[in-house]
This record gives sequence, structure tokens and C-alpha cells, in this order.
Amino acid sequence: MRNWLLVSLLVLCSWGVRAMPTSLVIASGEIGGVYFQMAGEFCRLVNLQPQGVSCSVLPTDGSLENLSLLADGGADMALVQGDMLLAAYRGEGRFAGTAQPDLRAIMATHAEPLTLIVRQDWSGGLAALQGRAVYLGAPLSGSRATASHLLALSGLLGQWQEPFPADPQAALCQGQIDMIALLSGHPSRFVVELARRCPIRFLPFSADTITAYVAMHPEYRISQIPGRLYPNLLAPVSTVATPAILVARKEISAKIIQQLLTAFWNNRSQFNKNVSAYANLFRYPEHMLKPAQLIPVHPAAAKTLSTLKYDAVMTLPNN
Repeated sequence: MRNWLLVSLLVLCSWGVRAMPTSLVIASGEIGGVYFQMAGEFCRLVNLQPQGVSCSVLPTDGSLENLSLLADGGADMALVQGDMLLAAYRGEGRFAGTAQPDLRAIMATHAEPLTLIVRQDWSGGLAALQGRAVYLGAPLSGSRATASHLLALSGLLGQWQEPFPADPQAALCQGQIDMIALLSGHPSRFVVELARRCPIRFLPFSADTITAYVAMHPEYRISQIPGRLYPNLLAPVSTVATPAILVARKEISAKIIQQLLTAFWNNRSQFNKNVSAYANLFRYPEHMLKPAQLIPVHPAAAKTLSTLKYDAVMTLPNN
């Protein structure tokens, strides 16, 4: 009997060791983008922990590809636009027939205002884009899906040309396209680099369009692109925003979530310095939790976020 108990305990212990993941893959976005930066910081903090979990960042086109990777097991966590996440969870729109009800939110990281960029000498508003060439983002990006929807709601109804230039910044500056749309926190390195190549400005949405869209879509809120973040762009510009949410499937290890969120919170000052989009970061636990509630929040994430206190910032060792 004693031997049987010993064997049983060994089996249970070995099962417990195997159940604890040894690797974590976070699907991000395009290299250099905000999602890629944030995923890199999350992995840096995970890799500093003593539990032996190895974290790696997977570059992608963005939210749509990330949701696909979560569905087929190609990633363990991902950063995803709130609007695309809600549609995937419910099985709506482009996700009709392919709902992902096992998705669970971990935390909201920042707000992502929809940003429409034109050359500074562009003389028209949104209506002037009718029939013009625009770049709305990579084919599998959430930016493209969201921008297409909002431009249609603004009256363009899909009446634009949509090339996919290898260098969208050069294409805009050289007049090959007339507008770039992106959903991103600010300041954005992409926008900073673009503003260095040629003078730009942002197109606002009308107040009526913004109000109507937010009323129909709880995953959006009235927002603005802050002023004084880019050269010669001093005034804020009205738009809508959706939260960026770190998400995983429901079977992910609760211990991994607790370790990641605790490490992030204890090192949030350095984390914020190492990523752009500082103007739109959520800085309090309640702000990280509430926007994430577009879909069910993983119990381990809800528990951890509820215990975090806004006190002195701690840091991990550098080695």
C-alpha cells in the first residue's frame, strides 16, 4: 500500500511539472509597431522570472492574423484590437461561423485612436478621398478592417482604390497614395518616421459620425489624437478609439498570467519608457480591467488586477 501511494504521488508530481508550460509565444504585430514593442517587453519580464518559462515574440500582420494564430494554437497570447476581439468572440462579421468563445482577456494595454494621415498640402476632407488611392493597413491587420468600416460609414461606401505599396510612407510623400489609415496608440513610431519624411496632418471625423458610431458599437469610445506629439501638429484631432487587449485561450496557465501581470506592474515605469504610445496607455488597474471586459476576463487576470496597488515602482534585476 505504501509503495502504491508513493508511485501515485510521483505520477501526480510529474504530471504537475509537465502541466506547467515551459514556453510562451505572444503574437504581436509588424516589427517596430506598438504591439511588437509591448510583446517584447512582456517577454523580457517573463524571461527574467526564475520559473524557467521561455517567452518569444511572433511578428504578424496584426489582429486578424493574431486571432487566427490563437484559434489554431500557433500562439499562446496575442495583442488584439478590442473591436476585432469582440467580433471573433461572438462569431460576427468576418468571423461568422468561426466564433472563438474560448478567448479570455488578460488586460487592456492602451487605447488605439483611428488615425487618418494625409500630406499637409491635402486640401480636402474625407469626401475628397472618393476614388483616390489610400492605404488602410496590411491585409490581415485590424486597422484595415476598422478603417474600411468607418470610411464607409462616413459616406465613401468603399469607393476608393487600395494599393499595397511596399513602403506606404514613401508612397504618401511621393503622391502615389493620398491617405494612410492606422489604428494605433500615440505617439507612434510609424507616424514619427513619416513626419520626418514629409509634412503631414490628420483628418478628423465629423462629430455626427463619431457619435453615431460609438452609440452603435460599445467596443469604441469618443477619443482624440493628442496635440503636440508630432512636428507642427499642435491641436488634438477628433476620432474614435478601441482598446488594445492582451488575450489568450481560457486553458492558459493561471500561474503564467499571475507572473506576467505582477512582473508588468512592478516594472511598469520601465515598461512604459520602452514602448511608444505613452499618451494612450492605461495606467491604473481598473482602467486595464474595465476595457478588457468586452469579453470574459480570465479569472486569474481578474484576481491579479484586483490586488494590484498603485504604489512605489519596483524593478527586477538586469541579469
